[in-house]
Amino acid sequence: MHTDDALLFIKLAETQSFKASAAQLGISRSAASKRIALLEKALGTTLINRTPRSLSLTHTGTLVLEQCRKMCEAIENVQQAVHGHGMQPVGALQIALPTPLGVALLPTLMHEFVRSYPKVTLSVHLVDGSVDIVAGGYDVAFTVSRRLADSSLSAQRLIMTRQVLAASPTYLRRNGTPTKVQELVKHKCLGMGYAGTKHSTWQFFDVEPLDVHVRYAVTFNNYLLLSHAACQDMGFIYVPDLFVRNEMLRGQLVSVLPAATAHVESGLFSIYPRRDPPEKVRAIVDFVKARLGQIAEPSVPSDSRPRIVSVEGAEFEAEAISSAP
Repeated sequence: MHTDDALLFIKLAETQSFKASAAQLGISRSAASKRIALLEKALGTTLINRTPRSLSLTHTGTLVLEQCRKMCEAIENVQQAVHGHGMQPVGALQIALPTPLGVALLPTLMHEFVRSYPKVTLSVHLVDGSVDIVAGGYDVAFTVSRRLADSSLSAQRLIMTRQVLAASPTYLRRNGTPTKVQELVKHKCLGMGYAGTKHSTWQFFDVEPLDVHVRYAVTFNNYLLLSHAACQDMGFIYVPDLFVRNEMLRGQLVSVLPAATAHVESGLFSIYPRRDPPEKVRAIVDFVKARLGQIAEPSVPSDSRPRIVSVEGAEFEAEAISSAP
């Protein structure tokens, strides 16, 4: 079996689509289909069950997939050993970041990381909605979320970030500053959402967990637009602190009722398809963790009050990813 065929078969198993796998490898759909057919002929067995609407691996296909992965991992290990005695990251690296974090990290990503790892070809994708890590061909994705559901993917929690309730100084001068979170129902609130998203529940902590049901004046599908709208005096936002750190430092946004949000936290996670990721993935995860650790506020020390997590964290595919044991 040729390495190219093994890689194609892995991509096909991950995406369950000839079109998607072919696109990731830069070949035509027909070429991908022909190569898999020739592979099946050479092995004398059927590897894939095909229907007009779906693809699935046969039992033999599952066994072959495992061997293909071992083959490709062995070749990658050889490449790393040749180029850096087993330690120097090498190869193409495709990552996904929430837009605010990507913007905050891009200067150091493009300068420090690329300079430190010249044998890595970095491709950065900024996203605000859900992302299919496998189908998208990402080596690693970073997300801020309250929790991760079970799946075959692996994840590592890098840091914790608290929620912040914020508005512009001008908005507060014009409309007053609430003295308790229940007063938010009288204010304009902004949030993430799509057509038809009019309401949300913001969760706070004031002696005990407290839910506030707010009505959105405007919704956005991009966190940069959301924070920009708040800076333009349009209303309150309730987001992870990391997403608006620069706006807060510049005085464009002001934290309101911080005591009610101090124990409301989300985690920043790195998610990757393999439990034993290659050196290039380890390198970018360590790099992002170090850079964000420099700008993130320390988590609030634990005490007798319970710590709760965000209802409105920035979630990628939060119901389709899992933290590794």
